[in-house]
Order: sequence, then structure tokens, then C-alpha cells
Amino acid sequence: MAGSALNGLPASISPEEITTVWPRLLSEFELGQTISDDHYSVASLFDPEFTHVATDVSQDNVRCLLSKACILMISSAKLETERLSGFYDPDEWWMRFERVDRAVNRFMETMPPVYVGRNNEELSYLVIVHSGIYCAQIQLHSALAECEMRQAAQDGQLNDFLGGVSYMRCTEACRAAALAAALVLHMDMSNMLLFIGIAWVSVSDKLIKDIPRLRRAGKITQGREKEHQLAIIEKCMQRSAAAYPVFVETDTITEGAANFLNHTKLSLGVD
Repeated sequence: MAGSALNGLPASISPEEITTVWPRLLSEFELGQTISDDHYSVASLFDPEFTHVATDVSQDNVRCLLSKACILMISSAKLETERLSGFYDPDEWWMRFERVDRAVNRFMETMPPVYVGRNNEELSYLVIVHSGIYCAQIQLHSALAECEMRQAAQDGQLNDFLGGVSYMRCTEACRAAALAAALVLHMDMSNMLLFIGIAWVSVSDKLIKDIPRLRRAGKITQGREKEHQLAIIEKCMQRSAAAYPVFVETDTITEGAANFLNHTKLSLGVD
């Protein structure tokens, strides 16, 4: 499923059809102990009866974290794609939105801090996990944040859009994604999975939209903070191109981000 999403192709199997249990590490089998059965799979993330258990990832290994973060990111993207297409049942869509949103929030509440990685490989995986789940949050709430801003404008309170619930969720997701990316900024990017590019592009897109609005609203401090976040993500994407040539295709995005940053700094009169 991750490979299909990475290439912009429909998955050959729906999440609901996947019955494989969540992955375990080889080290767990090496202990010679009997491993308890795990009947949970992808559908359990969204099933009201099991979601509270399946999305509590506090005891999950990194492979399991990666799998769940990937599924949640793909599910969020699917909702966004359906919304943009205009061909969906609103009631059924909102029901699925609430289930995915609940799963994403529970995952974020219980996932381990990114800095607990014991080596570069594990740290890289945790950065991917964090980036993926924050991308899911942005995909879910970016459109709602736009609605909040339009409503604020209609109410004559455009400068107060910073207090919107979905806007704040997106802002926190961008900040957290940039902090995670900063941890691997100077590391060997070959430890990263190509899949992280989707998350970084999503974060960059949200930041590029927000910075001019903040500037127009006179929110200079918040604007500069988001510029810094965008610069971190842009640098990570550029460095990843050396390890994964396919990232060269996203250089158009990072180039645009760089030009945008330079233009913004000149406009604000900052270095």
C-alpha cells in the first residue's frame, strides 16, 4: 500500500481486506518465549470496539509504528482526495473522518518521543513515523482550517484565525514535523525511507500557504517561525535527493520553497 501511495497509484487491496497482524521484531522470537496471539490488523485501527487498543502504540516496536503510521497517512489522504473530487456521501465521509481523526489523535498521544532512537537507523524510523502521522493530521485538518479562516473573514475577524481548532492542529503538526526533521538534518539520509517525501511535501505545502497570510495579518513572529520550519524541511528534501535520486523530482517543490523563503525574507527585511 505504501508503494502504491508513493507512486500515486490506487492500492491493489483495500485496508479493510488486510488481515495480516502487526509486525514483530526478530529479537522477540529469539527470546524463546511464547508470543501472544495478535488478532488485530488494519481494520482494528478504525473499529470503535478495538480502536482504543490498536491505536495505543506506547508498547509497539518501530516496524509496527511504521505500519500503523503509513495506514493512517494513506487513510487521511484518501479522505482528502474524495473531498476534492466532490463525489462522496457526506454522512458516510464524516463518519470515516471522525474514525480516522480519532485514530490519528490516539496514535499521537501514545507514540514514543522521536529522540528515544537507540541508533541512527531507529532514530530515522521514528522520524518517519512522526512525520507520517503529522502529515495525516495536516491532511485531515487543512481544509477545515481554510474554512475557519473564511469564516473569520466573513465575521470581520480575519486576524483572529490563529485560534481555530483545525488551524492550531495543523500549526502544531508542522512544528512537530520540523522538529523531528531537524534531528536527521545532518545524518546519512540513506537510513530514511522514500515514503517520508510524501509527508515532507504535505508539510511544506501547508507552510507555504500559511506564511503569506501571517505576513498580511502582521503576525511577524509566527511567520518567521514557519519560515524556519520550511527551511528545515526544504534542506532535508534536498539532502535526500543524494540518497534517493527520485527526490530530484521534488526539487521543483524545494526550489519553489527556497525562492518563496528568499522572497519572504526580503519582504520582511530579515536575513
